[in-house]
Amino acid sequence: MKKSYFTCYAISPVIATVIIVAVTIAVAIAFALWASGLLSAAGYGTRPIKLAIHGEFQVRDNDFWIAVKNLGSDPVWIDRVLVNGKPGVIILYARDADTGGYVLTEERQIMIYPGHTVEIYGVTPFLLKPGMFYELTFHTASGIVFSRNLRAEYRTTEAIITFSSEEEINEGTSGGSHVSGSGSVSFGEDLPSSLPEPLSDVSVSAILTEGSSG
Repeated sequence: MKKSYFTCYAISPVIATVIIVAVTIAVAIAFALWASGLLSAAGYGTRPIKLAIHGEFQVRDNDFWIAVKNLGSDPVWIDRVLVNGKPGVIILYARDADTGGYVLTEERQIMIYPGHTVEIYGVTPFLLKPGMFYELTFHTASGIVFSRNLRAEYRTTEAIITFSSEEEINEGTSGGSHVSGSGSVSFGEDLPSSLPEPLSDVSVSAILTEGSSG
């Protein structure tokens, strides 16, 4: 009876390792390209988000005012605002300075259209001191975070004075002319007629041209 002999060849461990690594890299690259295509199709990752602070970071007691402009080409939704990284900031209103409309959504997000500036008014659970620097952070709905240190400036109250003339005297005792009348003086901020419900866990602002995901 004849015996058959077969010769078997094995792959060297070094070559096997090289093949496994090469296949892993190829799969990773393919997945990255696929994910990139999905993000591009969804509109993310193709257009940078750019925000900028216009004017000063104005404060009075624990109130603050800040104006943020969208320099990008897509709308931006700000879902959190922080001061010094602390939560508990309440956004009372957000108004589009270009249209005059209020842009605080039902989900408590601040919407900023491309090229538009939004004026934000809010309060913090702590005192804000003029002359101090505060880290202001905006977190967008797409996960981009903008942070910047800004010096707080005291916000002065504007006085509006109006007079209605009751009588005009052309010739006074001194030969001059003057107007007598009554008027009113009012102090206060330019606030909406009815404020929305306070936000329980929101946070605050910044000068922003760069963002990072977070």
